[in-house]
Amino acid sequence: KRMRTRSLLFCLLFLLACDNATSPPPAPVVREVVEVPAAPDPDFPDAWLRVEAEWPAGVTALEAIGDSVHLVAYDTTAAGAEIPDSLLRWTSCEPRIAAVTWDGWVFATGKGPGAYIVAHRSDIEFSGDPPPCGTSITSPSGIELVRVRQQPAVVVAHPGAMILQPGDTVQVDQWVLDANGAAMADVDMSYEVDHPEVLDIDDSGMLTALNPGLTQLVITSDHHTGGLIGHIGILVIPPDSLNHAPEWVGLPDTAIAMPMQDPRNPDRRVNRLTFNASGYGRDADYDPLSYTAEVDTMALELETYGSVFRIWSRSTLGTFTVEMTASDWFHTTPASFQIEVVSIPLWDSVPPLSVAVGDRASMDLSDYVHQPEGKDLVFTFLRFQGDELVEVMLEGSMLSVVGLMEGETVLRVRAADDRYHRGQNVPVVVSPEAYP
Repeated sequence: KRMRTRSLLFCLLFLLACDNATSPPPAPVVREVVEVPAAPDPDFPDAWLRVEAEWPAGVTALEAIGDSVHLVAYDTTAAGAEIPDSLLRWTSCEPRIAAVTWDGWVFATGKGPGAYIVAHRSDIEFSGDPPPCGTSITSPSGIELVRVRQQPAVVVAHPGAMILQPGDTVQVDQWVLDANGAAMADVDMSYEVDHPEVLDIDDSGMLTALNPGLTQLVITSDHHTGGLIGHIGILVIPPDSLNHAPEWVGLPDTAIAMPMQDPRNPDRRVNRLTFNASGYGRDADYDPLSYTAEVDTMALELETYGSVFRIWSRSTLGTFTVEMTASDWFHTTPASFQIEVVSIPLWDSVPPLSVAVGDRASMDLSDYVHQPEGKDLVFTFLRFQGDELVEVMLEGSMLSVVGLMEGETVLRVRAADDRYHRGQNVPVVVSPEAYP
């Protein structure tokens, strides 16, 4: 049983240590030595019981419920020689303040001036309650006073944040906790409101919502606990706010067209659509809105970033639905819009068209563009800069240039099917005139 108790205590210490794994190395241990005459022993009449408390440097008391310190006791002669085969036991005279294990580990269990921890020989009989703390002890044993000075660490309050309407009343509960999360008793609190026209609170912590607005309740502990401060954010909304749900305004009436994914180049993401839901969500109470979206098809890929939805098509044609919601503090309003995945002309990378001054060069544009559904394409020459460099001719899909002057330029062409078109740049490099 003792070994099991010790194992559980070591596990507790390990968890407490892991909770602050980034702390600096522990301070050096300082041993406080208390020496008192031991109980009479006919074989060792001048025996002494020596007690050592292993406090970290600068620490003289347990500062949080659950904190611990290790006590070590030695049964020695007056000359300092350890008495062999001496079995010692530990007893706490105030277990409600500090408890002790069989091997001398003392744990804080409650706040108080301290608890006397007594080390004594296991073969000595004591009377009193609890032994050996009674008044009938005739020979002293090793005694150490372990003080528990519970130190405040943080103020916590419940509820942590509130949304109220004028006339609502709420009782605020608050606690001062030590470093291990144990509440401290008999702590007085004071209250302050940033905007008293919004909220009123009495000395007992009962608050009353007065007018719409946003304010902060500041809770301060008394000077005995260091004047720690806690905060509660409180929003008071108009009386009719609960009657207004978010609305969707101006959503597209028809499906939004977007190109399908290029089946020959799946990693190419020209097939992306960005939809900002905040452009369509409205709230009559001006409450902040949050948005969600989802699709129930594998034909679309959806990512949400707050109110922004990014949608990628795959290589499946058709019309698909995006379901979405807009939510304020109290209501959620659904809506949807449709996306039509369509096939459009898809360009590959077009190499530069090189020509010498006075020469003619040509390329077939149909070699660098395709229509996923196999629709016929019509090619158009749009524009270019540097008309003094080349002469441009387009017949069907055949693009031809004649070099006029050395230099570089870019031609803009377009491929169109029966519904959609897509443009592409064609680089042109004109080199000096070739000599025979």
